[in-house]
Amino acid sequence: YEILRAFPVVIHLTKMCWKPQPIVWRTGKESDNAPHVLPAKCRMYLNTTGTHYNTKYWSDPYKIDPNRWKNDAHGPTSGARKPGPVKGSFIGFSEGARACLGWKFAEVEFLAFFTVMLRQYRIRLGGDVSKSEVEKQIFLRCSGDITLSPFDNVKLALDKRR
Repeated sequence: YEILRAFPVVIHLTKMCWKPQPIVWRTGKESDNAPHVLPAKCRMYLNTTGTHYNTKYWSDPYKIDPNRWKNDAHGPTSGARKPGPVKGSFIGFSEGARACLGWKFAEVEFLAFFTVMLRQYRIRLGGDVSKSEVEKQIFLRCSGDITLSPFDNVKLALDKRR
């Protein structure tokens, strides 16, 4: 989950209000907390990266920290939901009734692939590409396009484990 939080595959999620939907925009001023109503058939765009890097929900959001997903870090898991700071603060697969149908499949596939791969190989950057340049390009790509896409010039090397 931490990699999907830091580098979401889908940058913007589209949602549709089918009936008038009240929302509260909190600015910190009590007088601004009046609900606004989105009209029926209003299309909304949720910024996944903006949500995943919001310091209100994520401490040190630019740090890759898999420990923030441990059960003991945020209390016990309830149902199928993974622990996380606040409901709605991780939307890598969207949320609610219209969440990604392939969410569970993607989780299992990701874990199975990397478990097998990392048991047999170490993965490192290949060629003469610097780690800092790759990180810079990833952060830049997470801010503009609809989806995160692979790089053309980044090569990976697999070293067989002994």
